[in-house]
Amino acid sequence: MFSKGKHLNFFKTKPLIKYPHRFSVVILGLGEIGMGYDKRLRAATHVYTHARAFDSHPGFSLVGAYDPNPRKRAEFYAKYKKPVFSSVDRMFKEVRPEVVVVASPTSEHKNGWQLPLAEDHVC
Repeated sequence: MFSKGKHLNFFKTKPLIKYPHRFSVVILGLGEIGMGYDKRLRAATHVYTHARAFDSHPGFSLVGAYDPNPRKRAEFYAKYKKPVFSSVDRMFKEVRPEVVVVASPTSEHKNGWQLPLAEDHVC
């Protein structure tokens, strides 16, 4: 048990396993679950979003993100110093991810990024 006020810093502890390869990851959508929920919380104790989880995990490398909102793109770049795109097509041409996180609202899933995924045979 942890005493009140003390937190386990999971991402500062030594990994239990060694990762022979870091999977490259992009995030489609920088809303609350993509990047927003934990942006004002301490990274050492709060991991509530895809961006923070993948950026902190030793088995993954966050290599970029997409969002149509310029403010969210600017916030992502300021925080993670990774490429961020206003075009999904351009992102997939410049960044060749192994993992694609779809963090957009379900209603937005039909808006055109499926084609680059299908063309690249990403599963």
